[in-house]
Amino acid sequence: MFNFKCTECDLEIQADFKYIGKVVECPQCSNAQVIPDPPLAQSLEFHGYIIEKMLASDLMWSTYKASPIVDNGVSHVILKVPTTFSLQNVSDFDGFTAMLEKTTSLSGDESPI
Repeated sequence: MFNFKCTECDLEIQADFKYIGKVVECPQCSNAQVIPDPPLAQSLEFHGYIIEKMLASDLMWSTYKASPIVDNGVSHVILKVPTTFSLQNVSDFDGFTAMLEKTTSLSGDESPI
């Protein structure tokens, strides 16, 4: 179980991890929202990077500032991690990533790195 806040009324809601990415209704204000992914912890090793801090999160991505574990001359990177909601609702992930590569630039905030 973990806690998250309603995006409308800030009520603290408790949810089981198995419902992450599902749409729920707030018991206080009836606002429909998606149960968010818990943020990756600071200092966590994640696919060759150390998470420094979360920068943003929305339905499709959680964005983190991170540093490479192996010194490759790059001090920091921006990692965009797909959310459970996006992974559950994209039926053709290869097509989805191909579309992202064609419509975004690596220098923009909107592209996964």
